[in-house]
Amino acid sequence: MSWFVAVLGGCDEAAEVKGGERQLADYVGIAGTRIELAPAAAPDEVPLQLLIGEDSWTLRMGERWDDAEPVAGWKVTTKPALVVEGEELLSMPLPDAVTFTTWYGEFAESVHAAPNAGELAGEWVFARGIGPVVATVDSVRRECVFYEYGADALADTGDD
Repeated sequence: MSWFVAVLGGCDEAAEVKGGERQLADYVGIAGTRIELAPAAAPDEVPLQLLIGEDSWTLRMGERWDDAEPVAGWKVTTKPALVVEGEELLSMPLPDAVTFTTWYGEFAESVHAAPNAGELAGEWVFARGIGPVVATVDSVRRECVFYEYGADALADTGDD
């Protein structure tokens, strides 16, 4: 099974707003955000931890970031579209925003994507200001069960 460490190109903390329109950067995620994604069919199983960095997304599998196991990686670009390992997940113009509910709760402004082939085939949902709250990797659909913002999410705490 492969997972990813993804390199983002040109992802600013603040979304690029042109004329008040929603932009791709609004949904990619902000550096310092950590999202736990558990299998949708079994939310109590071990989550995939996704950490959005300045130029990367880092993934680990485990209950806690500090002792979660690092997993494989894919390159990501964000211009002109969000492309992961050659698979376009999201592009402009963005789909209509909707309210979407995961195990964590409700995300008021979310956009859907559904690539048809490859390791990322399936449903993806991106919440404005957060990033992916639903991710399908290797046919396993995962939903957000927890997320947090901040630089504290970027570093290991050293706790065991």
